[in-house]
Amino acid sequence: MTFMSSDEFETWAAKPGRTAEEIRERATELEVQLHHELVESSGHTVAEYESSSQDRRDQMLEQGAEAWINQANQQEAADIAADEDGQREAQSQLCGLFSSIFPSETNGQLFAERYAEYWAEANPNLPIYWEIGAMKALAEAMIAAGEFPVTRVYKS
Repeated sequence: MTFMSSDEFETWAAKPGRTAEEIRERATELEVQLHHELVESSGHTVAEYESSSQDRRDQMLEQGAEAWINQANQQEAADIAADEDGQREAQSQLCGLFSSIFPSETNGQLFAERYAEYWAEANPNLPIYWEIGAMKALAEAMIAAGEFPVTRVYKS
C-alpha cells in the first residue's frame, strides 16, 4: 500500500462504487501506516515501540514529530533560499530601510558575515536565507553599536 495525501484519499474515496466499509478500512490502513512512519522517524522500529512502556512510546512519538517538524523547516528554508527574486527583494528592502549604511560594500560584507554567524547560531541546521525581520533587527543593533565603518550623509 502506498501512502496517500488527504487530497488523494478524498479523490479515491469519492469514486463511484466505494462502500463506507472500504473507505473506513482504507482510512484505518493509512492511519496505521502514518503512525508507523512517525515511529520510524524517531529512529526506532515499530517492534521497539510496541514493546516499550507508555512513557517511552510517548517519547518516541515526540521524537518522530520533532524529526518531521525539522524536516519541514529544512524544506521551507531551502525553498525560501532558492527563491532568488524573494531574496533580492529582501536585500532591496534592507537597503531602502538603511540607505545611509548600504550599499557600502564594506558595510555589506560586514553585515553578511555577521548575519550568517547569528543565523547559524539561532537556526542550526537550516540553510541561510535573507529574512527581512532578522536583517532589520541585526542592522539596527549594529548601527546602535556603531559597528558600520561607512556612513553616508545626505546633504539637502
